[in-house]
Amino acid sequence: MDDSQHSPGFLALRKRYLGSFPDKIAALRTARAAEDCDTVINLLHQLAGSSGSYGFPELSRLCLALEEEVICSQDNLDKAKEMLEDVLALMETIYREHSGNQ
Repeated sequence: MDDSQHSPGFLALRKRYLGSFPDKIAALRTARAAEDCDTVINLLHQLAGSSGSYGFPELSRLCLALEEEVICSQDNLDKAKEMLEDVLALMETIYREHSGNQ
């Protein structure tokens, strides 16, 4: 994190963002279960941008890669489903590690 990401205002926003992870995880799981590719792509796109802005570049990179995989392979989502599990696991780890530290 750079110095601006240590400001009290940013940390408060980041805490609120982390608090939204359970809902984001649930939305991704629901879209995956329904095999709703458009919603998965939309959620991943939003998450890729926001996670990078809030200091989680690994999550951002993974979401971008998965978004591309879903777009390119809508006929065969096996690899995308595996990658989505990686995204969900990383989100859960970030949430656990940071939700109590803010």
